[in-house]
Amino acid sequence: AIMHDIGKLESNLALHERMLATVAGRTVKFSTAVRWASSARGLTRRVGMYLIHGALGSDMIRAAGGREEIVLWCSVHQGDGLGAAPMIPLPVIKALIDADLE
Repeated sequence: AIMHDIGKLESNLALHERMLATVAGRTVKFSTAVRWASSARGLTRRVGMYLIHGALGSDMIRAAGGREEIVLWCSVHQGDGLGAAPMIPLPVIKALIDADLE
């Protein structure tokens, strides 16, 4: 569950800025956060990146050679940004059941 949080590193926010981003996440649409992350500058861009950290984390895990099931789960972990509950993809469930957790 925590792996997708790796995407938060991309935002490079200080503690007080993370608090601001968390409040912003409750008040702006997910599409706005995506727009901020891709086209804004400065703090606004970094807040946008923080708010889409699941997608950024998925990309980072994939680039590091992580399992595709983990990448997929991280990309849907927080729903669609509109409050919809995420569906855990079947390959993720299968991978968790089949995992060798020694």
